[in-house]
Amino acid sequence: MYLVVLPVTVLLVLAALKLDEVVQLPVWALIALWGAVVPSVVTVALRFAKAAALMARLDKEGLI
Repeated sequence: MYLVVLPVTVLLVLAALKLDEVVQLPVWALIALWGAVVPSVVTVALRFAKAAALMARLDKEGLI
């Protein structure tokens, strides 16, 4: 799952830098925003990757 988390992390860092450059929110707002966004995005990405891996394994075994 490292191959999922690393690109998602890079994209989130780039998005945070771009948002900070464009909007210039106060630090407390950025902490609140990214504190909610990061766990949500990583969780969704991992769930999607695990589901795709499971579907591929089931398809390989002929169960689908």
